[in-house]
Amino acid sequence: MNNYQLLVQKLDEFIRKYYKNQALRGLIYTAAFLLITYLAVSLIEYFAHFGTTVRTVLFYLFLVLNLGVLVWFAAMPLFHLLRLGKMISHEQAAQIIGDHFPNVQDKLLNTLQLKKMADEANSKGEQQVIMASIDQKIVELKPVPFTQAINLGENTRYLKYAAAPLIVMVLLLFSAPHTLLESTERLIDHQKYYEVEAPFDFNLKNEELKAVKQENFEVDLEITGKQYPSEVYVVIDGQQYRMNKDSKQEFHYTVRNPRENFEMQFYANGFFSRPYDVTVLPKPILQKFTVQLDYPDYIGKQENSKENVGDLTIPAGTKVSWKFYTQNTKALDIVFNDTTIATSRNAENRFDFERTFMDNSRYYIEASNKHLDSEDSIVHYVSVIPDAYPNIQVKKENDTLSEKRLFFTGEASDDYGLTRLTFNYEYTESKDSTKLNRPLQTESLGINNKNIVQNFFHSWNLNQLNIKPGDEVTYYFELWDNDRINGAKSTRSKKFVFKAPTEENLKAQMDKTGKQIKSQLSSANKKAKELREKMDKARQKLLENKKMKWKDQKFIDQLMKEQKQLQKNMKKIKNQYQQNLQKQKEYNQLDQEMQQKFEQLEELFDKTMNKEMKKKLEDIEKMMKEDRKKDLKKELEKMEKDNKSLEKELDRKLELFKQMELEQKMEKVAEELDKMAKKQEELSKETKKLDEQQENMESDSFKKKQEELKKQQEDLNKEFGEKQKEMDEIKKLNQDLESPNDLENTKQQQQEIRQKQQQSMQNMQQNQNQDASENQKDA
Repeated sequence: MNNYQLLVQKLDEFIRKYYKNQALRGLIYTAAFLLITYLAVSLIEYFAHFGTTVRTVLFYLFLVLNLGVLVWFAAMPLFHLLRLGKMISHEQAAQIIGDHFPNVQDKLLNTLQLKKMADEANSKGEQQVIMASIDQKIVELKPVPFTQAINLGENTRYLKYAAAPLIVMVLLLFSAPHTLLESTERLIDHQKYYEVEAPFDFNLKNEELKAVKQENFEVDLEITGKQYPSEVYVVIDGQQYRMNKDSKQEFHYTVRNPRENFEMQFYANGFFSRPYDVTVLPKPILQKFTVQLDYPDYIGKQENSKENVGDLTIPAGTKVSWKFYTQNTKALDIVFNDTTIATSRNAENRFDFERTFMDNSRYYIEASNKHLDSEDSIVHYVSVIPDAYPNIQVKKENDTLSEKRLFFTGEASDDYGLTRLTFNYEYTESKDSTKLNRPLQTESLGINNKNIVQNFFHSWNLNQLNIKPGDEVTYYFELWDNDRINGAKSTRSKKFVFKAPTEENLKAQMDKTGKQIKSQLSSANKKAKELREKMDKARQKLLENKKMKWKDQKFIDQLMKEQKQLQKNMKKIKNQYQQNLQKQKEYNQLDQEMQQKFEQLEELFDKTMNKEMKKKLEDIEKMMKEDRKKDLKKELEKMEKDNKSLEKELDRKLELFKQMELEQKMEKVAEELDKMAKKQEELSKETKKLDEQQENMESDSFKKKQEELKKQQEDLNKEFGEKQKEMDEIKKLNQDLESPNDLENTKQQQQEIRQKQQQSMQNMQQNQNQDASENQKDA
């Protein structure tokens, strides 16, 4: 190794020591800076009690600054010591050494420069000369210890910069450790909020800090401690809002319709609480819904749609389809009468549901998502109108001449349509068992299925039913609607009853009507005679007086009124007679001879009803007004003659009516006696048969049958007694005639029949059925 290389080696040793010195000094600087900044930041935080943001800034600023100082003053020299990075050159080292050693000054730097010149020399001779000069200088510099130009011990004077803050920190740790420890803790956990110690505590009473979007959020706060602030504020997104004071310790505040997450903290008397994060949850919202109403086809109503209409009034069988449009909704249910049904999700924010309603129902809607279940607080109602029963109103009218001819007018209606109308009847009472055993008779009537309200007409002739006295027929109308949901429903009209009079009632009614007609005919005859006499008197006065007086006019006027009334009475008698005749035809089979007599009497009634009388009365009234005395006298004379003829006709009719009434009663009694004779003969046979079977019959059966036969005999005895009374009445009617008929005397025969019946009754009571049968046969 030559001299120059030894010189360079000594320079490298100097450079290494130089960077050792730089690194040691940098560590002292770094420690001093670290202690100073720590004390500064900690004390500032302790007294200022910054929030999380400022503490975060201070924390990272402290780290960055100290890390920068460490890198610059300590790490960089260490890197250079390891020959990393840009280091000082030999020339710079020579300059530092020359400045330290006076005897060296520029010699070392010149040596380095000469070496550079030698390397750049163009000739070997020039290079040798320069190298010789370099060796000479190196010999001079060899005794100089270059590394002593750096004194590591001199760094102790820099320890005072670190010692001063260290002493302060130690003093604080012993005297007031909280000043450093609390602030250090807050700085390290800079993201956590630390409340400033106050004479009271903020205690949030809300269990969950979760609000619902666009719904009010209630904040409840309780203050505990030694003191209580008079006012408390809640700070939301930097804005202070005064809370409502409920008591000395309790406060509340309503956050109106929050839309997004927010932070809040409480403030009172210069103290803040820690911040609270409130999460705003999306609320499931039903924005709108549509309802499609699909009515049953048969009611003929078009489909209908509604929007946002919850309460519905619909016909039974209507299919209701809902489309719900939502927001923030994962599921949507409909609760019908406490039964929850899930709807089907057919799009991101649409749910569908359909149902056919037969009965009334109430429902509400529940929307939900992963956070919330939202209930529609409004209860809606579906009112179902059931298909009503058809309605039928019937009015009955009788024919003026025949009570067996009936006319019906009615109105049939339904809410949606009709399908069928029938007329129904059946026998409910009759002596003929075959009539009672007949099924219900039904007649279909025409009806228009399209009209919901329509009138109908029906006529019914009961003469076709061969109704006998005592028969009873019940009849009604039945109407069906077009209900396709529950099946066609029917409504019946009220039940009508046609009850034919019994033979006894019919006889009593005919007798009563006959007496009325006879009485009315007799009264009309007397009235006609009275009017004829008054007309004769009026005519005489007109002959005596040259001029008609007012009193005469009033007298004649009164005569005309009485004449009109007589005509009305005659018409009334005729109508009553026609009704009586019609009833006779309907319930009694008149023979041809009797029918001819009735028709003959009816013709007499027509003759007595002077159709020209109305015109004559009008002419007389006109003559009286015009004072036509002569004409009036002639007309009165004519009317007098007419009334005289009327008297004769009325006498004739009265006599003929009496004769017909007598003949009819005689014919009826003869017919009934003939029926009684047949019954008596049948009873005789039954009695004889019972007598023959007596030995083979049980005692109870025999007694029962015996009592039945006795009852039948009692009824025949009673019936014959009534016929005797009727025959006595016939005799009396015959005596009332102007020319009585020569009637056969049957009194002895009646007594014999009566006697035989009584003997038969006695025989049966004595169980002498053989003798009873003989007497029954003879009777």
